[in-house]
Amino acid sequence: MPTDFLLIDNDAFVLLAGSGHLETLLAAIGRSLEQCRRLPALPFVFRKRIAKSLSQPVIARIEAMILRVKPLELAPSESIEGLLGSVPGIDVGEAVLYGVLAEHEAILLTTNDKHSMQAMCGTPALADIRNRIAGRVISVETIARCLVTGHGVASIAPGFVEVSCRDTFLSVAFSQANIANQEECLATIDSYLNDLRCRLGNDFLYTP
Repeated sequence: MPTDFLLIDNDAFVLLAGSGHLETLLAAIGRSLEQCRRLPALPFVFRKRIAKSLSQPVIARIEAMILRVKPLELAPSESIEGLLGSVPGIDVGEAVLYGVLAEHEAILLTTNDKHSMQAMCGTPALADIRNRIAGRVISVETIARCLVTGHGVASIAPGFVEVSCRDTFLSVAFSQANIANQEECLATIDSYLNDLRCRLGNDFLYTP
């Protein structure tokens, strides 16, 4: 079984699929939709907790992408999943994703869960796991910078604006003022990225 997947947590999936930028990201990092995996519970979580906050066109895009992206079938070992799941700030889904990431070195993970990232990097008992996955965790801030640099803010902003109600970073980075000035947009993104690196360590986030 190939294990060069891009794993996506629920929140990041909603932002990327809802904005229409998931396939753009995959092209940027050399992965295909066939190599993308989501959490099996996403369809239920989306309908139950998330969809009501979004417009119908965005909901339709996300539901269509859920059908196209296969659920994750790999599972981490019980020991590593149990260790991760015992740490405050790391929920059940993130424990599975980080566990699979730690045990398969070709896999990448896109996550927007800052609590889990901070728990991963700030818990001494997880130091070995943290070092094993360092450089393979892709934040939404990293994605925004990559896409704006590669395609221009005018092309990328409209999609992110449509889902910005779900994420403070996106609402700030793609404000009307920043959409009108790509350098200001990138400066805002870099400010968020620098803050993340200070909290997580310079080596933790994926660099395109």
